[in-house]
Amino acid sequence: METTVATAERLATEDEIRAAIEALTDDELMRLDKAARACIPGSDFQDADEVLNEAVKRAIDGCGKKTGRHWPIERVDFVAFLTMAMRGLASDSRDSELMAKTDHFDAANDDGSGSWTLDRLGHRTAGVEQRLIDAEDEAEEDTRVAKRQASARADADRIDKHFASDQEVAWLVMCLREEKAPSKARIAAGLTQTQYETIRKRMRRGLEKLFPGRSAR
Repeated sequence: METTVATAERLATEDEIRAAIEALTDDELMRLDKAARACIPGSDFQDADEVLNEAVKRAIDGCGKKTGRHWPIERVDFVAFLTMAMRGLASDSRDSELMAKTDHFDAANDDGSGSWTLDRLGHRTAGVEQRLIDAEDEAEEDTRVAKRQASARADADRIDKHFASDQEVAWLVMCLREEKAPSKARIAAGLTQTQYETIRKRMRRGLEKLFPGRSAR
């Protein structure tokens, strides 16, 4: 989802984006690779490099333009910016008509589940009737897991879209997903405790609007 810049904050230039890419550490590259892989399921991206490269391309293409993906260089970490850009691209991909029609095929084959029945039945020693009962039980459990995963992905997409225009809250959401310690995340971002609490309150209010009745961390 592309956003329109409505503030006068300084946005990174193409040279600054290229310099930030060159300055990425091995640890940061690993984090980006992990985030990119998490974006692939359900989208039309084939691998982590593809979605990461597309995020970088969109960031560079948006330089000097009113619309596009922009990096607020003075207040948002570059890794956090790229991570949210990748999630936005993946979310847009899942919303496409083609992917909507093929989602059920992805769910059926996720983690090789499409072929588990024959593999497991061929290596069991119980009677035929018991094997069928076991297979049905496992199939039902797989279905429940798939539904929970689909629900979690849908919630994540809604959250990403809701906070797409608020990079600070988007950064906090990313930290929570990565299970980072709040104090370490705050210090790494150069925020005071007051600034951090302000961002956290905005996130909580946004989540309460999105999911009435649910508790927000």
